[in-house]
Amino acid sequence: MTSALVRDGLAQLAARYGVADLQVTSVDVAPVETLDVTVRNPARPDQLDRYTFDGEWLSDASPVMVSALEDLDARAFRLGDVPALSRVEALVDDALAHTGFDGGEVAGISVNRTERLWPTVMVESPRSRALVVFDAEGTVIGVQQL
Repeated sequence: MTSALVRDGLAQLAARYGVADLQVTSVDVAPVETLDVTVRNPARPDQLDRYTFDGEWLSDASPVMVSALEDLDARAFRLGDVPALSRVEALVDDALAHTGFDGGEVAGISVNRTERLWPTVMVESPRSRALVVFDAEGTVIGVQQL
């Protein structure tokens, strides 16, 4: 999992839409160097499209069903709103250090807006699992054992 994957994937998406800055509703980074992003279509802000990026290839758009009750303005964010996404390697290192699991591995990084933009990192070991919560800047704010 690398910062370059996030940066390059979002740059390709911005180029595809012809905009300098995208609004997204979710970013997920998997350990096999896969980025999944749900983008708010700039031409149709009431629509969401899902993409996968593997470091080289950007998938075609997959439409995402949006409820009439969803507030996309409240859910959407920009990459600049989450500076921690430019430091993926540090998130991984900090998550592993804060769990201290023997044989711990990062299973994924997710960013979604709930009440706040808090990137989360799932850490798993053969005997334990935890969710490490960061603030948007990348500072650990909590560890939840699962």
